[in-house]
Order: sequence, then structure tokens, then C-alpha cells
Amino acid sequence: MKRLHMANPLDLVEIEQGTNVNEYVPTQSDFDAIYMTSLTLGLPDYVRGLYVSVFETGLRIGEILGWRIEGMDLRLPEFDKDGRPVFLPYFTTEISKQGKLVKVKIPISKPLHQSFVECVGERKYGRVWEGVEQSKLYHLLRDHKLLKEAGVPFTRPFHDFRKTVKHRLKIEKGLGREISKGFMGHKTDAMDDYYTHLKMFDLWSAVKDSWKQ
Repeated sequence: MKRLHMANPLDLVEIEQGTNVNEYVPTQSDFDAIYMTSLTLGLPDYVRGLYVSVFETGLRIGEILGWRIEGMDLRLPEFDKDGRPVFLPYFTTEISKQGKLVKVKIPISKPLHQSFVECVGERKYGRVWEGVEQSKLYHLLRDHKLLKEAGVPFTRPFHDFRKTVKHRLKIEKGLGREISKGFMGHKTDAMDDYYTHLKMFDLWSAVKDSWKQ
């Protein structure tokens, strides 16, 4: 009898060598601790701007460092009489889709909008974080032991916040898989699932109706 082989979608997930996989999902408190500690340590303003960007979008730090002022519109949102948006501030970013880099417009949250306005000032073109290189950024964070000083229980200074945004989109806001994938640039369902980590409180929804009187 021939055995039926079912493909495991997680086999499609590619993990970079040296990546420290940690299932802990950073929280708002973790973000606040890093933000305040960076102030205490006297780190440059751009460090906080980058953390706001990661926390609000879940994009990779390399993608974020490539953002350009020409690719964003920071006008305030406009709504019609019924409260529906007729214009939303946005930024343009490049994400990998089907093996190719494509440009995508993503709406800007209010905290990120405030951060952009402070960072960009009167400039009309160029990189948002002019002169900030990824390698020097990581050296800065390591030299000041930012995560250790902030007392957060994870080791990757930016990347783990991708899980935070995924949790916010899919669990807290209940948005569908396609929105989650499109917002963060994931190509496959397997990768979308890989960054989704459920907690005890999330799983409560499966049994809570049985406790109703």
C-alpha cells in the first residue's frame, strides 16, 4: 500500500543562519522600557524613531532604513461626513513578493506620523534616517547594552517586534491573513503562521462560550 505524503507548509519557512528563534512576543511594556531606557542612556533620537517604526509596522530594520521622504505623504488624514477616510497619510516601502521587490503604499499610524514629522522636519527629499547604517546601529545598541539595561526578555533588538505587529493585526484586531501578509510583506501562509504566536489568553476564545450561564 502506497503511503500518502502530505507536504508540511512549515518546510517553506527559511530561517537565516545564526538566527536566534525566540517564541516570546514583545509587549507594549517591552517597547516602553526600551524607549525610556534609550533616553536614560542618552542614545540619539533616531534610535527611538526606528523603534517606533518597527513597533508600528513590523517591517525589517533594513527595509525601514531605506525609507525615503519622497515616498511618503505626511498630510493629516481627511474624512467624509460619514467618517470614512478620503485621504490617509502613507509611506512607500519595498517588500519581497514572489521573489521580486515591489513597492507598496502602507497607511501611517498616528504614533508613526508624529515620529516622522519630528524626524523629517522641513526636508523634502533623501533618506528619512540620513547617515544611519545598520551595522553601526547594532554596534551602538550592543555597546550600550540597551536590551539588557531595559530588562526585556528577548535578544534581537528589532526583529522580534515583527511578532508583536502580527499578533496585533491577527489576534487583537481580528484582521484576515491576506491583510496581515500584505502589511508586513510575507509571501506565504507558512511564514504568516510562523510569526503568529498564540498565548493562553488568545486561546480562551475557543472555550469561553462553554462557561456562559
